[in-house]
Amino acid sequence: MTKKIESEFKSPAHIGDIVYKVLVTLGIFLFSFSFVLVLVWMALNSLRVQKSYFNKPYAFWDLKGATFDNYVQIFTMKYGASRATMWVMLKNSLVMIVVCTLLQAVIPVITGYVVARYRTKLGSLAEQFVIISMVIPAIGSTASTYAFMTAIKLKNTWAGIFLMNAGGIGFGMLLYKNYFASISWEYAESAFLDGAGNLRVFFNIMYPQAMPLIVSMGILSVIGLWNDYMTPYLYLNSKPTVALGVYTIQTIAEGRSAMPQAFAAMSFMTVFVLILYASFSKTIMSSMSVGGLKG
Repeated sequence: MTKKIESEFKSPAHIGDIVYKVLVTLGIFLFSFSFVLVLVWMALNSLRVQKSYFNKPYAFWDLKGATFDNYVQIFTMKYGASRATMWVMLKNSLVMIVVCTLLQAVIPVITGYVVARYRTKLGSLAEQFVIISMVIPAIGSTASTYAFMTAIKLKNTWAGIFLMNAGGIGFGMLLYKNYFASISWEYAESAFLDGAGNLRVFFNIMYPQAMPLIVSMGILSVIGLWNDYMTPYLYLNSKPTVALGVYTIQTIAEGRSAMPQAFAAMSFMTVFVLILYASFSKTIMSSMSVGGLKG
């Protein structure tokens, strides 16, 4: 019996399996380490003075004369044509995040529920349209979207930004559609027997059951909106957000060879995302695996 176990352990298939697991683990470790190294390099360089970084840009451990002046400068200086400070940009980011996330937490849920529960040709067409649109690069519609927003005079307004985020047809609709398709319809039938209408069934029974997925999608939406600089750059340049401000700071810093200021702005922007994702990573992954990808 012992010889049989030893022979199986020493078999080429078993050895190959061990080697494969070691290589995969090592690859994941190196991949993760590369990200951590970049973050550490950026954070430490944000504390260096311009001369020190210019002389030794890769010696991030050289913190002689380390200072927080770079952070003070990015919060006190005014940037762009609107001459906005980082505090104003932070306020604009919060306005966009709160309103757009609320819109995305309601409208795609409704369309996903309708497509899942009321099988019609229009619903099937909408589902196929979403799948096809995910294959086509979104950048291809930028010119037409810009022209349309300018024509209806919603460019450079909050209403235009909110309208662009109020669409119910998209990837979120597919996730909610799959989620509601996996929920038993008996809950709704019992409510209908008690005299409840369609709206009451949706908001009182179905919507609360989808709350874990809604929260996860909301967190991902917050991260996406926080990092989005292209939308404010094209459609809301009079009210710059933090992402657009960091992009502006980086552009100015590259011209002045003052990269530590740019690293300070990037570090500030990154800390928000890291804290948010670290706090809700389990919620995001559990909701995606349970509700979003079934069916």
